[in-house]
Amino acid sequence: MTLLLISLVLVVLLLLGTPIAVTMGITGMVYFLLTAGFDYFSMVVTRIFKGMDSFVFICVPLYIMAGDLMNATGLTARLVRWAKSVVGKLPGSLAQAQLVATAVFGGISGSALGDIAALGTIFIPNLEKEGYGKSFACALTAASAVVDPIIPPSIIIVIYAAVMNTSIGAMYAAAIIPGFLLIAGDMVIVHYLAKKRHYPRRTEPISMRELASGTRDATLALIMPLIILGGIFLGVFTPTEAAAVAVGYALFVGLVIYRHMHWREIPRILFNAAYNSGTLFFVIACASILGWAFAMMQVPQQVLALFQPLKSYPWLVLLIMNIFLLWMGMWLDVTANILLFAPILAPLAYAIGIDPVHFSMIFVMNVNLGNITPPVGILLFATQAVGKVQMEPMVKELIPFLLIKIAITFLITYVPFISLWLPRLLGFGTGGPSFG
Repeated sequence: MTLLLISLVLVVLLLLGTPIAVTMGITGMVYFLLTAGFDYFSMVVTRIFKGMDSFVFICVPLYIMAGDLMNATGLTARLVRWAKSVVGKLPGSLAQAQLVATAVFGGISGSALGDIAALGTIFIPNLEKEGYGKSFACALTAASAVVDPIIPPSIIIVIYAAVMNTSIGAMYAAAIIPGFLLIAGDMVIVHYLAKKRHYPRRTEPISMRELASGTRDATLALIMPLIILGGIFLGVFTPTEAAAVAVGYALFVGLVIYRHMHWREIPRILFNAAYNSGTLFFVIACASILGWAFAMMQVPQQVLALFQPLKSYPWLVLLIMNIFLLWMGMWLDVTANILLFAPILAPLAYAIGIDPVHFSMIFVMNVNLGNITPPVGILLFATQAVGKVQMEPMVKELIPFLLIKIAITFLITYVPFISLWLPRLLGFGTGGPSFG
């Protein structure tokens, strides 16, 4: 009965438009007030601190800072020119170039909003100018940006790993193939629509000189993900240290090599990293209160008992999980979904034989799609603000991209090899084969 009442409080606050962090904090406090009066209130502060007291969270402001620094160096424009030279002959060449640039940009910042701010402002007006239409241009920007939080280095992977005590290196390795599958799926959709709608494509051949020039200009951007991931996978530094290396590398490129960035820009970048990190940590702090309440109500144990009769049918349990996470992704922020539901659903997944790293990919892939689904999809609103477009036509253009991403998510769910092959190849310990 208490769980039902607490769930009702949570839903009502969300329907009233209360910010998600405040909603979770108030809901958790209501539980303690109902069950123990004010006795637990003195412990809430300690619980809030404990929720944020994780060494790996240092990655978050550092990766945000690294992405802003790389954008300030002018590497974004160089990256765009390189992408055009690589896929310039494909149907819908400019749209394909945006997808290629997004894949690399995701390996630098891991920030979907950063992608929209950096690449959306470049590609949306140019796509519209070449006849793609503003609604399609904005839909493509949102659809491609949602891949950034999956391709490492990824902030949401850091959060999941901290909450569930999963190896960040293993999750980074597991996310590489799914991330590029998402980009490949978008490229297939663009190829089909470009042929159907007769979008422009480059007719003159791409010379080796042009390709070499574009690659040379973008080399420093292209090798940054290799430095970060290579250092982690080879054991040179930890994921947290890798974030600091990324910041140092970005500063060196901007101030010493290109000299495109000025010292006066650094306070703004530091403020942006602090502001965005503070917003995220406030959500984590409030979610820790509600998570503590769920633990005291033994919600994970109740979920395990509820699904006990279905343990012999892991495919069905996974189907139910996928549908639930896709649905919750439409209503809650990615961070909130991780903090609230990962501790509840992970024990169930492990009980039916799902590898922890495999389940981590299933989870983050599903809830991440909520970034481009109404009514809460933050990337839709960010793209709408950048592109100055109506929401309805943009969402209509987005549907094919969303459908193929859902299909890829289900593929990753039921084919564990996709997300487990690379971590095992690199020697990361996993919890055993899924479905085994």
